[in-house]
Amino acid sequence: MAHVTMADIAKQIGVSRAAVSYALNGLARERGVGRTLERRILRAAEDLGYRPSRLAQSLANKRTRTLGLILHNMGASYGPMLTESLETAAHAAGYQVMLAHHANDLERFRAVLSNMLGWHVDGLAVVPLTGACQSHAIEDLKRQPVPTTLIERNVADSQSHLVACDSVSGTRMAMEHLIGLGHRRIALLSAPRELLESQAREDTYRQQLRRAGIEYDARLHVESTIGETPEALAASIRQMMALPDRPTAVVAISGDRAISMYNVCRQLGLDVPADLSIVAITGMVFDDFSRIQFTSARLTYQEVGKAVFQLLQHDIENGPTAPRQLLTAPQWIDGQSTAILRDTP
Repeated sequence: MAHVTMADIAKQIGVSRAAVSYALNGLARERGVGRTLERRILRAAEDLGYRPSRLAQSLANKRTRTLGLILHNMGASYGPMLTESLETAAHAAGYQVMLAHHANDLERFRAVLSNMLGWHVDGLAVVPLTGACQSHAIEDLKRQPVPTTLIERNVADSQSHLVACDSVSGTRMAMEHLIGLGHRRIALLSAPRELLESQAREDTYRQQLRRAGIEYDARLHVESTIGETPEALAASIRQMMALPDRPTAVVAISGDRAISMYNVCRQLGLDVPADLSIVAITGMVFDDFSRIQFTSARLTYQEVGKAVFQLLQHDIENGPTAPRQLLTAPQWIDGQSTAILRDTP
């Protein structure tokens, strides 16, 4: 079926195309089109199956009402929640979302960015790259003419908004919980320290140890590297658990790390939480099909998605504002993976 145009509607009921345009764009009263004629035009448009041209509207308004969302990868545990939240908020305001990922590859990122700008997106939401390529990607974003908001990862010298989950507060909550249960040999499974938020989480971990009079033990800190495989992480965990004074509790800075810790315990014949307590700091939802419901500081990616859209919408419709940093508060979830410390091994 051919696309129905305003001209088709005008021909159907014998009026000018201008009158149709005024009625369909809410300008009938302003341009002198009577209510009776307006209703005839709207009825004819519905009967003929008229759909407004987004392209034509974009050319007229100089906006596409489209946002670009660039994730690190599609498999990230926060991806579905973040994407759904952002898309829901955008849809309610008449925007749509174009989705892609960069896989921490600078050339792929540049290709995705170029493609989105080629479609004239009105704003960008980006999970930054990590490692040596990060600064180049940030420079590329600085040169773009559209509002930009970074998600989840803080970066140096950025001129964009940042919205992230407050994982530092989540780390504090986890440490207070475990110390309150009597644990003193508390390990940390962390992300690479070159990430600014990872440095802040480690600092909080150390601060909580000091406040409890517990000496920091570097052997209980398993720091991932960029691009580390699950097998390499599991090997590092097994090495830590082979210590004669192994940890009795672990703070895992992601759902994947918590699951890896749990699986290693099972392989070693250890019970969670009787032999080891685990707190996960993650946005992952552990459903009824999980082997265990982790005690967790739940990171609120739904709130991140809403806040990202609000910042972008404001800058698109009202002009750019000074960069802001917004943190969404974690939610504490009492699960099955922590317990009061029993006799140490």
